[in-house]
Amino acid sequence: MKFKILKKLYSLFSQRNKEKIKFLKYYLGIGLNKYAGDAVGKNPSKTIIILGMHRSGTSVISKIIYSLDVDLGKHLIEPSHDNKEGFYENRDIVRLNNYLLAKAGGMWHSPPSKENIIKLRGNKSIEKVIKKVILRNQNDLWGFKDPRTSLTLRLLIPFIKNPYFIICYRDKNSVAKSLYKREGISIKRGLFLWNIYNNSIKKFIKENNKIPSLEINFEKLIENEKRETERIKKFLGIKKQTGKFVNKKLIHN
Repeated sequence: MKFKILKKLYSLFSQRNKEKIKFLKYYLGIGLNKYAGDAVGKNPSKTIIILGMHRSGTSVISKIIYSLDVDLGKHLIEPSHDNKEGFYENRDIVRLNNYLLAKAGGMWHSPPSKENIIKLRGNKSIEKVIKKVILRNQNDLWGFKDPRTSLTLRLLIPFIKNPYFIICYRDKNSVAKSLYKREGISIKRGLFLWNIYNNSIKKFIKENNKIPSLEINFEKLIENEKRETERIKKFLGIKKQTGKFVNKKLIHN
């Protein structure tokens, strides 16, 4: 049925709209390899990767760097009732991370072991998918945010040029309460996930300490947004002026 729909759409759209069809194929779930297409990425001056557990303020950080003209992708996930100001997550990257976690035998709320993730290294078909997705989204100054990257980063990093990490930390009890409110995940489980994600990040950063990284504490961001925004700008070497992005009414706890 999906292929009949696509065949009809191809007959209706001109050559210049074929990129839209490629995205529609992606949206309908017809093969991640097919959507990845040819590698057409540019050599980036910086690749900014936002790491952090879910509900840790990664969306606010993404909104800030988006305002600094960092390309976060053409197909961002739309805002929802639980994140009204936007996730700033590239659908392509989220889909890739879900694919990798599934291949390792898990998902975001049931993380696979580090060993199972590492076992995927050297798998040519998986590496081909990673490379094509990264190159397709790569730009002069670009980046991405998806909390799942905190788990999959060891698989992605060989294909990322000039990485800069911005790491978001938030009080574990606040994260657990927010997860309970949004997902119905028990507090105990939320604390367990907080440990898994943050330990994964800390171990990776320790093993790769030559890669530039900046830690942002969510509570400090709420306390003094201007100061923390200036830290981000200095870290990235960007002087552009920005506005305020933290909406305290929408903080989940």
